[in-house]
Amino acid sequence: MALACRRLRDLCSSPELLRTVSVRATPANSLPTASALVTWLGRHAAHVQKLQLVVPGPAAAGAEQRELAFNLVACVTLCGTVGQLQELVLASNTPPAPVSWLHAMHSLRRLTVHSAAEVRLAGDAGGLTALQEMHLQGGTIVFEGTARLPSSLTRFYLNGATANEFPQQVGCWQGLAWPTEAHALACCHTLDAGTNMP
Repeated sequence: MALACRRLRDLCSSPELLRTVSVRATPANSLPTASALVTWLGRHAAHVQKLQLVVPGPAAAGAEQRELAFNLVACVTLCGTVGQLQELVLASNTPPAPVSWLHAMHSLRRLTVHSAAEVRLAGDAGGLTALQEMHLQGGTIVFEGTARLPSSLTRFYLNGATANEFPQQVGCWQGLAWPTEAHALACCHTLDAGTNMP
């Protein structure tokens, strides 16, 4: 029996089966799930090419939400820094959802971030030459002054800001003037600003 269990464990840990990792949690088990995933990815992150994390945070703000946010960033960073992660889907209502780890994801081709809270894009992602598609959806989407998108983007989706906030936020972002100077993303085929445009 022990030999069969060991073989099954080895089979389940084979690199071919670890290319896509999808985790869905509930608010009640989100923190233990994220904590266990950090440990598991510490051993297997090198094989992950697609990571989907749907992890709603606890209803009340506080230490649990901060710990959950820390664990989610650790999961993403573990997979991204080894250079194999090509697609990332991150859905969590842990406020805020900073995307400050993005600049380290050199092999990332597609990024999707969904949050009921604020999604904050900070830092220079211009060096991410593999990134072709970005979806950002949040209660509000904030581009900090240092935020830069890679010129390799071919699809860029934004959804979540109110009609009067959205153009001001994007207009203040030096990497993309709204809507006349799309030359900053010369190879961008699709620019979708959701349904709340003026």
